[in-house]
Amino acid sequence: MAEQTRLEGAHERFQREQPQALNPAEIAAIQLLATDVPALWQGATQEERQTIVRQLLERVLIEVIGGSEQVRVECSLARR
Repeated sequence: MAEQTRLEGAHERFQREQPQALNPAEIAAIQLLATDVPALWQGATQEERQTIVRQLLERVLIEVIGGSEQVRVECSLARR
């Protein structure tokens, strides 16, 4: 009985920690924003812009060219 209570408590904690599913209105709002990323970018704060970039990019490689101040940057988009 004690084991069952412990497991039920662990399961409840697990469920609370899981992200909640989006409702249809939230999904529609995200889809609308995704159709016009430049407008989303213009209205965003610096922190929001960082979040947008983190969602769009999977990898950024920076290579210093020789001993100069020039760099080569390669950005890879996240696969969705």
